[in-house]
Amino acid sequence: MPESRYLISSGSDKALRLWDIEEGREKCVFYGEGAIMSVTMITPSSVAAGDSLGNLYILGLRGSLVGSGTALVFFGHVPLTHLPSQTALKLTG
Repeated sequence: MPESRYLISSGSDKALRLWDIEEGREKCVFYGEGAIMSVTMITPSSVAAGDSLGNLYILGLRGSLVGSGTALVFFGHVPLTHLPSQTALKLTG
């Protein structure tokens, strides 16, 4: 994600939102199954988020950040409650 022009927010409404802070508007939104409790950038164009139901979501930023073509693309999710406690996940970008 270029510079600090963009912000990702999450919350109890189950939404993960990408904001353009210079324009003060939402660029795109993704809805999880539970309240999104945490989010982090794992590469400049990939996001990992966890929800209140124990799911880990992997999303990618696709399209142009300039204009209306931006999208958060859902790559998949892992129900962490079904993994052994010592499991390591390998994320590739």
